Amino acid sequence: MISWWALLLLSLGYVSILFAIAYWGDKADPRYFSGRVRAAIYGLTLAVYCTSWTFYGAVGSAAQNGWGYLPIYLGPMMVIFFGWPMIHRIVVVSKRLNLTSIADFIASRYGKARSLAVLVTLIATIGSIPYIALQLKAVVAGFDIVSNYSAAGAAKNDMAFIFAGALAVFAILFGTRKIDVTEHHDGLMLAVAFESVVKLAAFMAVGLFAWSVLANVEAVSPLAAERSAAVFRFDHMPDTFVTQLILASAAIFCLPRQFHVAVVEAYEDANVRHTRWTFPLYLLAFSMFVIPITIAGLKALTPGEFNGDAFVLALPIQGEQTLLTLLAFLGGFSAATSMVIVASVALSTMISNEVVMPTLMSIKMLGLTERKDYTRILLYVRRGAIIGIAALAYLYVLATDRTVALASIGLLSFAAAAQFAPLIIFGLYWPRSTRAGAIAGLSTGFVFWLYTLFLPTLARAGAFSDAFINEGLFSWPWLRPESLLFDTETSSLTHGVAWSLGANVLVNVLVSLRTRQSLVEKIQARAFAGPPNGVGLARSIAARHDITNTDLRSLAERFLGTNNVERSFADFAATSSIDLNSGGPADRRLLLFTERLIAGAISASSARVVMTAALRKTGTEIGDVVLLLDETSQALTFNRRLLDATLDNITQGVSVVDSSQRLIGWNRRYEELMKYPPGMVHAGESIADLIRYNGEHGRFGDADVEQEIMKRLRHLRSGTPYRFQSNFDDGRVIEISGQPMPGGGYVTTYTDITDSKVIEKELVEAKAMLEQRVANRTAELELAMTALQQAKAEAEEANASKTRFLAAAAHDLLQPLNAAKLFAALLNEHRENMATEQQGLVERVESSLGAVEDLLGAVLDISRLDTAAPEPKLEVFPVTRILRAIESQFSAAFVDEGLSLRIAKSSLFIRSDPALLRRIVQNFVSNARRYTPVGGVLIGCRRRGDRVAIQVVDTGIGIAPEDQRVVFEEFKRLRKRRKGTKRGLGLGLAIVERIAKLLNHEITMRSKIDAGSTFEVVVPRAERIEISATDQKSADTFPASSLDGASILCIDNEHTILEGMHGLLSKWGAQPLVANNAETALEEILGLEANDGGPPAILIVDYHLDDEVTGIEVIRELRARWTTHVPAIIVTADHSESVREEIRASGEAILHKPIKPAALRALLSRMLSRQ
Repeated sequence: MISWWALLLLSLGYVSILFAIAYWGDKADPRYFSGRVRAAIYGLTLAVYCTSWTFYGAVGSAAQNGWGYLPIYLGPMMVIFFGWPMIHRIVVVSKRLNLTSIADFIASRYGKARSLAVLVTLIATIGSIPYIALQLKAVVAGFDIVSNYSAAGAAKNDMAFIFAGALAVFAILFGTRKIDVTEHHDGLMLAVAFESVVKLAAFMAVGLFAWSVLANVEAVSPLAAERSAAVFRFDHMPDTFVTQLILASAAIFCLPRQFHVAVVEAYEDANVRHTRWTFPLYLLAFSMFVIPITIAGLKALTPGEFNGDAFVLALPIQGEQTLLTLLAFLGGFSAATSMVIVASVALSTMISNEVVMPTLMSIKMLGLTERKDYTRILLYVRRGAIIGIAALAYLYVLATDRTVALASIGLLSFAAAAQFAPLIIFGLYWPRSTRAGAIAGLSTGFVFWLYTLFLPTLARAGAFSDAFINEGLFSWPWLRPESLLFDTETSSLTHGVAWSLGANVLVNVLVSLRTRQSLVEKIQARAFAGPPNGVGLARSIAARHDITNTDLRSLAERFLGTNNVERSFADFAATSSIDLNSGGPADRRLLLFTERLIAGAISASSARVVMTAALRKTGTEIGDVVLLLDETSQALTFNRRLLDATLDNITQGVSVVDSSQRLIGWNRRYEELMKYPPGMVHAGESIADLIRYNGEHGRFGDADVEQEIMKRLRHLRSGTPYRFQSNFDDGRVIEISGQPMPGGGYVTTYTDITDSKVIEKELVEAKAMLEQRVANRTAELELAMTALQQAKAEAEEANASKTRFLAAAAHDLLQPLNAAKLFAALLNEHRENMATEQQGLVERVESSLGAVEDLLGAVLDISRLDTAAPEPKLEVFPVTRILRAIESQFSAAFVDEGLSLRIAKSSLFIRSDPALLRRIVQNFVSNARRYTPVGGVLIGCRRRGDRVAIQVVDTGIGIAPEDQRVVFEEFKRLRKRRKGTKRGLGLGLAIVERIAKLLNHEITMRSKIDAGSTFEVVVPRAERIEISATDQKSADTFPASSLDGASILCIDNEHTILEGMHGLLSKWGAQPLVANNAETALEEILGLEANDGGPPAILIVDYHLDDEVTGIEVIRELRARWTTHVPAIIVTADHSESVREEIRASGEAILHKPIKPAALRALLSRMLSRQ
């Protein structure tokens, strides 16, 4: 079990998170909540419908009644899908009329009747208190179950008090910060949306855990197994299924909190439409997971240990899932808190607006009507209402039994809210419904709800004696609250809902049919139930009417006055030949004339409303229209006062003069700016006198006062706009702007721009300072650029030095390695004369030298590609040039290792750098050979549109998926090697990747463990071209020739290399001649010529000789002695591109040190075969 104090801290911490979210939501930029984000938040706020009843109680209902839990989810889903036009209409009407609550909505529809608003508020409050108390009960019950809190009842009630107080504080802080309740509470709604996500996630997590319980846990007893198997039988539906479905359907638009989030907090029509899908999906997700939780609870929990309401918490507790238990607790806590907060805000608005504030305003001795600011009073009233609601809910918790099922309390509140449904539906779709009918029907339904549902629930919960339930009121059995008129066949819920809603509808209809609507009711009914746009007057008077000429005259006089109407009617009668003194119905032409006449005073739309209401044949008296006109006149007076208040509170001074240059209007700010003495400014004052006063008080500077007066009066008379700035003697700068008015007169505004001028002066000074700072920063930037260029030059020089060092280091490192390779090869030629152990040592030496050679070569390649990458020499050539070169290089090695090397023929031509592309394929083949213990390698080409993929496919060990991501990195090798494979350096593929980037070729790899690998490089395909004879010859493979007796001259400045070369060539049957420079070589040649008179068969010359002499120069000098061409091979440890280009240009063959003996022998054989 989790300790109670830890759980309390968790709850308070969660509430703190809600505080933070709500605070951020109020302060955040509104752009964060635009579009889809706001639509998602709006949809999630509707999930405030899912309270602790749906979180805990739905499982309890399912455990007891099977499918009886489903109506609370199915009802709202049906209304959203099938009743969408009604929901949309409620939102549109409420937004158009700025309605703030469900009480405001209903009262506005029925003639703005305050008595109806008070009644709705009273019923909503009484119906919501048990529901809010239910949430507190659920939180405390969850607290008890999770923490096994064993304190006394009073201590437990203290927990309910703590939670009620914390939620009331939250609602006060984020629900009453704004007086205008039609403004949106972004922070509060964001917190509610967050709680909707939490409770759904928690419920789904418990549901998934329940599935695992069902799959892995046996029933605790045969009874449990039987109950879990039979709970969801379709042949045993509860008799309250339809009743609950009706209540849930009504609740989605009748509950005060649902009306608040769905209507008051709605932003735009797109958000509302989006909810048609999101909210039903949310309810569907909730309802689906009720089933596994219920079955798992009945199967795995000991019968009687936990009631169904506790299954959501009991299952993870039983399974010792601590984190899931805490998540489930927070889910239930979220379900409860979101409902309490939103319901408190909605009810407090209704109580303050409809009950408390109108009552306070009516008490004259309080003097509230004389106050100009009601902000503080409104805030105190709303906050007090929230505290009162929390207190009543807490008292309800104290007064009722804690064992009452959550579902029964929830259905009780749903039944109370359902009493509003007839008023809303009739109000939207039955224009004949009257205020009297609405009040009578609602009052009757509420009384029946109190008697048949609310009082029995309180009695059974222990609030008072339950004797009247069994005996009936006054001990009359036929008045038993749960079986009125001896109805004992239906359940108490169905019985109470049927009586209360039935009486509500019946009385509403009967009274509405027997009463008449006032004019205000008719106008409001049309706004709610009528078409969106009013019909024209010509159509509205098509029917017979009873209005007389005298009625029309009286109607028009309310707007235009008696004299104006008399004159206008007389002119109209003279031109239309209508007798205005007749007593019959008014002529249609007079009706249209009257409408146009009134429209000139109160606008066309308002005139249309007045005339249409007066003319409809509904029994409306002209007195009702006059009453409306009185209200309109009051509205016009109010608008005038509002305009005066607005002018007096703007920062600009305003003065208005008529065509005679006399003052007819001004505001208080004008007097303050011009500092006129009290009483000087009055209506009719000559504007010339006011201008003269300004001049006499130094407001024109040194200019002549009379001339300034005349100049300003000319502006006024000419009616031309003007604008200028006046520097007053007290340091102020006033901008004066004048505009002519239609029909004569002038309006002038006076703006104090002193602060702006000060800022302007500061900006000019700042600009000068900024220009100086820019100049300074520019100089600093130039210095920094100079330093950067110098640093760049130094870096380039360092890079060049590095390149030179690498070249020198390569030469110095590879020279002794070359000698060692030659001596090792020579030893290998004598292996048949060695013991087995010695042969193994020779193989190890050769292998180690090969590894060192590969490592040095790879490191140098990497360095060269990273520092001074060669410029690719792109050309068109047949792909067979690469394939044959690879076959020639690797075929012997593959045979030695018992592997097959197959080359698929191809006639394709490609465009690339042959040398660099060959390096890529060489590395692919080397890797394939290294990691293929058995089988072989296939090299081939595939066409891919305008490209060619050169593929190397092996039957090796394959590469694991986790290794495939890193094999192209430096020094990355396979983590696991098979027996028979060789360990690589981890640089081959890194070199491949760099060369591919240099050539802009794509590299791909496919591999599977134990199924081999495929590496490919994709190059551009080219059109076939003719190959020159020289190229064709170089591409052909010449048969190998024996070296027996061939004289080969070797020139190298390293004595050890000459020794190794001499021994190796001798072993191959050749006649080697060695020399360390050109002079020594000449001596050897002279000796050879003295013996047989001919030149050597082949020259092998090192590129770098002593005294900066190159092998190319020595070859040219020696060839000058002979009439026949002697082929030459240049060997070098310098891998630079410049050396390679120079040797290629000379036409000589090239071998890089350290020399591979097999490659040397193959090259010598081909050269001899060509002679």
